[in-house]
Amino acid sequence: MTKTKVLLVEDNQGLREQLKWALIEHFEIFEADSLESCLKVFDEAQPPVVCLDMGLDNVPDRGLEIIDTLMAKNRAVKIIVLTANTAERLGPQSIKKGAFDFLAKPVDISYLQIIIERACRLLGFEAVERRELPDGLKSTENFLMVGTSKPMQRVFEFIRKLGGNDVNVLITGESGTGKELVARAVHSQSYRKERPFMAVSCAALPESLLE
Repeated sequence: MTKTKVLLVEDNQGLREQLKWALIEHFEIFEADSLESCLKVFDEAQPPVVCLDMGLDNVPDRGLEIIDTLMAKNRAVKIIVLTANTAERLGPQSIKKGAFDFLAKPVDISYLQIIIERACRLLGFEAVERRELPDGLKSTENFLMVGTSKPMQRVFEFIRKLGGNDVNVLITGESGTGKELVARAVHSQSYRKERPFMAVSCAALPESLLE
């Protein structure tokens, strides 16, 4: 089975090595320690997932600039921002710019792996949307989901109805059932669809910011 390519962009060599050896069993790891090397490796390896140090090159908000540059090269790239003491301000800003998620330092590696796996799962669904599906399966509008069963058709119908209404929506379900995909689908049907979809992991938010 082919491993997903993940680019670790971190100028702290110790942390970068720690992340590399924790993730290398599950992903194909590439490394960069500066803006220059980040862009070079990104162009050459074309990794679909990037773990990005927000304060690269000792510039606190350098990551915001890099997000713009990487997404200009590949809009589908999933960027996971790693922030230090600027998490409360720069983490949400990175999401607004199109980052997939952010995680405050010190990095919880097990949680980072979960975020990367979520990004990979979404990449898989997006890939389905871009290619012709086998007979018997059809993509449903731009829901990033497929399915012909009655329960799935009911889900799609709810998405259509909710998308046309300006209401708060609570989506519940067990881990891995596709709650974020449903949220993205509702957004894609709403009058806000031309604006960015912001996925924020509450578990990664500092307690003070969450309050």
